[in-house]
Amino acid sequence: MNGSLILEEKLRLANDIYFSLYKKLKQWAAAVWDETTVVHEQVKHGIGHSDKIALYAGIILQNQLQTGTLNAEELFLLDAAIYLHDIGMQTGWKESLDINGSKGELTKEERFRIRKNHAETSAFVIRSWQNQLPASLDRELPPVEKDLLCRDFNEPLAFTCQCHNRPDIAAYLDTELNQNHRSRDRGFNIALPA
Repeated sequence: MNGSLILEEKLRLANDIYFSLYKKLKQWAAAVWDETTVVHEQVKHGIGHSDKIALYAGIILQNQLQTGTLNAEELFLLDAAIYLHDIGMQTGWKESLDINGSKGELTKEERFRIRKNHAETSAFVIRSWQNQLPASLDRELPPVEKDLLCRDFNEPLAFTCQCHNRPDIAAYLDTELNQNHRSRDRGFNIALPA
């Protein structure tokens, strides 16, 4: 199996609803990156970047995927976070960083601030979906998918994206948030994918 399709294929086989929601999130992320380019000064953090992460994550996790160690919720969280973890580079940055002016008028310092805070901005964008989904995404989701995204997976997904560039992620393994999700027999350790 092509390495870049390992995670996606496993999720497709594991749960139709999670797979459908993941595909729509991935399509939305691709549209956001294609629509406008805000910060691409060091690493291009678009869909190609996420595709590479999916490829490497699939290879690294191949043994766990073959033995079924990762359940459908873990696979969904991992897949969705791969495509959304850098979304703060492209959307929500004005609200989060209070930058004035149009995207074409960003200074080097403003672009640096966006890059520096993009993990927190990604989480900010995702958490805002509890109250209001982006219109283009809202139109695509049936009620069951909206419920999953806004109620069940909103905070774990935001938290994972917020922590993705933290070298001290192990410190989050015993957080109350992590324990709450484990105690509900949801099965996944929400700090692990970060």
